[in-house]
Amino acid sequence: MAKRGNSRMPSPFKYRGRWRAQVTLKNGTRPAENFDSAEEAKAWISDMLANQNTEHEPELGGPTKATLAEARRHYAQLYSLVKGGCKAELTRINNYLVGAGMNRIRRSIDEQGNAVIEEYELKIEPPRVLRRLRLLRRWSHEKVEQVFA
Repeated sequence: MAKRGNSRMPSPFKYRGRWRAQVTLKNGTRPAENFDSAEEAKAWISDMLANQNTEHEPELGGPTKATLAEARRHYAQLYSLVKGGCKAELTRINNYLVGAGMNRIRRSIDEQGNAVIEEYELKIEPPRVLRRLRLLRRWSHEKVEQVFA
């Protein structure tokens, strides 16, 4: 019999020709499952113990579903708003968001005067010089002179 406070992880054991995994959770229940291999049973034990340590469901779906960009956006909403270097930090976070195909974010103030994160799309108008160069490549020289005369 195991002592209370024992931090050892439960081990799977042979039961009726298969591997049985059994854990005792914080709420006192003792779920058990049977598996074909000891590795599957150990993985199940690890999952059960990891899930019991959290009181709530993962906010972004857990580490197997959340992307780095989503985690950075979530971090910005929770912590970046109150920092002194918020603008610089959001610029760095936006690099991840753009790479993931997501909209950029920025700090703004709502009607109640609270700082919030808002999404926006960056629409850059190319400078006139670049527009002229692009036209020069496409059109003949006479046509460009007519447009910009």
